[in-house]
Amino acid sequence: MKKLPVIFISLITSLILGITAVVATPDNGTKAFKVTVTGTNKSGNILFIPGLGCPGEVWNETVAVFKKEYACHVFTLAGFAGQPALKTNAMLPVVKDQIITYIDKKQLKNVTLIGHSLGGFMSFWIAAERPNLIQKLVSVDGLPFLGGMQNPAATSQSMQPIAQQMKEQMLKPVSKEVAKKNQLRTVQAMISSEARIKQVLQWNLKSDPKAIAQAMYELYTIDLRQQVANIKAPTLVMGVWWGKEYGAPLEAVKKNYTRQIARIPQHQFLMHKSAKHFIMYDDKTWMIQKLRAFLKGAGFK
Repeated sequence: MKKLPVIFISLITSLILGITAVVATPDNGTKAFKVTVTGTNKSGNILFIPGLGCPGEVWNETVAVFKKEYACHVFTLAGFAGQPALKTNAMLPVVKDQIITYIDKKQLKNVTLIGHSLGGFMSFWIAAERPNLIQKLVSVDGLPFLGGMQNPAATSQSMQPIAQQMKEQMLKPVSKEVAKKNQLRTVQAMISSEARIKQVLQWNLKSDPKAIAQAMYELYTIDLRQQVANIKAPTLVMGVWWGKEYGAPLEAVKKNYTRQIARIPQHQFLMHKSAKHFIMYDDKTWMIQKLRAFLKGAGFK
């Protein structure tokens, strides 16, 4: 059988290679995100962080459910889906610091982080750096160290030349036709619905390739596997059966996830056996059900 990490990395890499559109940067290039706030703060605040190339709208259906009880702060990160990119060599550390500053300045209480993919990684980072700031954490198919998905023995240092080569390859120009074809093929592997595929495709084609490439470089070289031991918040991680069509055993896939989150003191892992990467699109009912139970405090031993 083909190894799970191979298909995982090939999907992500082809996603990046399909992005060619460039958007303008803001005048000062310092704003790491835009945020919209809806809902009523009866039970607390939820910060929704999307994944690579997606805007906050990816959470629309989820927010519609929880805004009746929570103030929902929905982020779109710089450089993604038409949002102006940062003028900086580093991206994710700036995003992390500015989200923490946002929570501090707003004096938000009872904060839950819900992140998809890259947003899950960002949620781990924030909760590990400021443990007392976060009450609960949910990662929807996101990991503390993407580089470790290929090889558990990988380190930030060992992944740097690989990530640099990938970054350079991502930034090589391709025609719009090739970009769209590559992107479509990859998004189809991550979502089941044709309508959702079209929407995510358009979002990613509007993303800044430099921002995407830099974000991927950092995901492959920033290792949070040790740092997540600092997280105090009860943590829910949702995963999917990547590579099952290639013969990857379910238990082996579970192990890829659970060994990365093993140091989080209070954590629960749930595996969806049929949904693809965008769980909120492939099985919204399942995800909402699990989120409701988790936010109410159920599911922990």
